[in-house]
Amino acid sequence: MRPTPNEIDWSTIGTHIYQRPERIPQAFRDLNASDPEVREYARNFLLGHGQDFGSYYDTTPLIVGFLLDILGDPDTPDRSEIMMALGGPFWGMLTSWGTIAMKRIQVAIYAMAKERRGILITLLSDAEVPVRKGAAMLLGYLTEDRHELVSILLNHAARETDAEVGSELCQSVKRLLADSMGWKDFVRLDPIPMFYDLIFRHPLMEVRVAAAQAAVEIQHAHHSMRQYASLWQEITRLLLDTFLVQTQHVRLPDAYDDIATVAPLLSDLSRLAPEPLLAAVTRPDISAEQAHLLARAIMICACIPGDRIAVYWQEISLSLVPWHDERVFRYRPQSLIHERSPFRCDLIQALVDTPRVWDIPTTLFSAWFSMPDSREALAMWLTQHTAER
Repeated sequence: MRPTPNEIDWSTIGTHIYQRPERIPQAFRDLNASDPEVREYARNFLLGHGQDFGSYYDTTPLIVGFLLDILGDPDTPDRSEIMMALGGPFWGMLTSWGTIAMKRIQVAIYAMAKERRGILITLLSDAEVPVRKGAAMLLGYLTEDRHELVSILLNHAARETDAEVGSELCQSVKRLLADSMGWKDFVRLDPIPMFYDLIFRHPLMEVRVAAAQAAVEIQHAHHSMRQYASLWQEITRLLLDTFLVQTQHVRLPDAYDDIATVAPLLSDLSRLAPEPLLAAVTRPDISAEQAHLLARAIMICACIPGDRIAVYWQEISLSLVPWHDERVFRYRPQSLIHERSPFRCDLIQALVDTPRVWDIPTTLFSAWFSMPDSREALAMWLTQHTAER
């Protein structure tokens, strides 16, 4: 039988986010108060708010455990708000930064969630969307239980009727598998075929796309690209179609936020075969902005080894400078890529041969690849470089 918050001597536990740990039992009682402002104050006192949201203190693990217990009671007020507040302590769970003391607290939080795994699984079927979404997110951190949780999460994703919850379920599967298992475990679990039904048959496009992106990142982490050719073809088509739809109205100089939004899609596409990207960039119905973004993905395919794609995508995306008085893709000069790795001349030549790519001036080629930024100069450079090789 677990103790209740009233039975804990909180003054002996250690530090609390707002000091006064002796007030924690009253804060838990206030979570059931009739006044919504009192309930909100109690949530903020227990887990922090504003700049303190997500901070770790000695009392945090026990508080997380008690809040998960409370969420298991369907009569608890503000369950959606409590679930959202619980996202703070889990935010840094898989990061490498922090002190040893912070890591100990994170491990204790993990243990509290693992002990209440059954509650979280039950909440995947809750009537409230934020509760289901939060439960899906938290289960994605329980990497020690991935062999049992992956099939549970995917089965719930197959039945999910809310796009955000379904997408979060796919994200949690990715988090469980992409970075936390060795090759032998991956082969034994063989997770990629589990995505078939989601990608081919789920009625919600958002869930299909989320499942496709999760599959790409999982296979990229474990180099399983050689199998399931029909699946990868469908994933490529699905992601590329989604990119074209989401960017059909993107126009410089006022669309930099929209461009940042589709960067993950293009990052995943650049990990797949480049031929569909080359076919898309030559379509007569794409805009100059879409052509440039596809060209960026093709340059990634041409010049960056697979295990570095995600890192470079983020760096290149962040180096794009908003230029609000001119229609130009201007990038801050960074470390040059191709000087440290070989590159595919055929892909770059294909860009040279595609007029649409050059409709908007850019500094992408010089800033990141030590190549000329004009079509004519790049063609000459490529001819010379090919001859020298």
